[in-house]
Amino acid sequence: MRQRTIIVWLGSIIALALASLSGLLLSDQTAIFRVSLGLAMAAALLNLFAIPFFLVGLKRFKPELRQAYSILSLGIGIFGLAQVQLPFVNFYSTTFWVDSGAIAVPYLAGVICIFWGMRMLARLLSIKTWWTSWLLPLLSAGVVALAISFVPHVAVATDELTYDLALWLTVWNSVFITLAAVLVYKVRQKIGPSYARSMNVLLSAFCILAFAGWHYLVVQLLFTVGDWYFDYSLAIAPFVVGALVIVIAGYTFDSIDVQHESRVTPTPEQGKSAPFELLTSLSPSQELEVVLYVTNLVSNPTDIDTVLDEIRLIAARTQPGQAPTLDDQKRVDAIYARLEDYLLHRDPLRVFTQDELHGRIAKRFGLSNGVKTTLWHRS
Repeated sequence: MRQRTIIVWLGSIIALALASLSGLLLSDQTAIFRVSLGLAMAAALLNLFAIPFFLVGLKRFKPELRQAYSILSLGIGIFGLAQVQLPFVNFYSTTFWVDSGAIAVPYLAGVICIFWGMRMLARLLSIKTWWTSWLLPLLSAGVVALAISFVPHVAVATDELTYDLALWLTVWNSVFITLAAVLVYKVRQKIGPSYARSMNVLLSAFCILAFAGWHYLVVQLLFTVGDWYFDYSLAIAPFVVGALVIVIAGYTFDSIDVQHESRVTPTPEQGKSAPFELLTSLSPSQELEVVLYVTNLVSNPTDIDTVLDEIRLIAARTQPGQAPTLDDQKRVDAIYARLEDYLLHRDPLRVFTQDELHGRIAKRFGLSNGVKTTLWHRS
């Protein structure tokens, strides 16, 4: 976990340093170009740096989730590369690329892939909502684009139709990334606790990118060539922040298997007879803790609602420091069997083997290889 953290922050610092150098080394260029290039390269490099974290973590998941996250990663990559356009537009004075809205087309390709990937993830979790419909972003973007055509704006050199086209493309980008953020929120509401941190960070990243998209639209309405805020491409700055948070989101996704690895506190009945990390048998109260932990591994808790209700009732009526009743112990064993069957055969996202699941539990609770427990047959 610590090694991953070092890689994330060191890689992010290197990406930002390279982006800064890309502008500083071009001393023969104007300050406007160097600042614009530095911001654009920072956003691009951070987005590209995030992709390996998402892809490396996919090997432990089902093909359907791998496909969803591969499309999501493709979108992040295209979106990142699209950032590099603006400084070169300023350098070569190809203002038509901005004024016509052509600069927004690569962004659009990226955000469509991002929305597509999140839509696939939502459907894997059986999230049935109109937010996953392709019709929603198309209609929303159309309505907002039409409305924005009537908003007063700064005087521009191009004709009104060309300018409106540029605004419309920006609107489409902003709508798609905003709805992708909504889908992340919907997924976060339903997905299991083991995935919650990753979804929280991804939601933060997409909210920042959504803000960045609408912020860029406001910049188009208020500023033009000759305005320092426009010329220095400061509209890219929120995209840099969003890209950094996407790196963290990729890191948290890749770290799902190593999160929550702190071991449980020894129960009073263990006393000081043996170190906790060398447990060779589990008491009924510890078995209850194991089952509560395993419920967190389920990616879609609504699939096991009845199981969750039952185990929570058992936990609620078991006093601290006391073992569950004999009847409750039998229920705990039966609940574990149902949970194991779900994780091995029916979980929509994750691929578990029995040995892997038992090994993960052993690592989490510091169990020996020959631990004695009624949860599974091991001697």
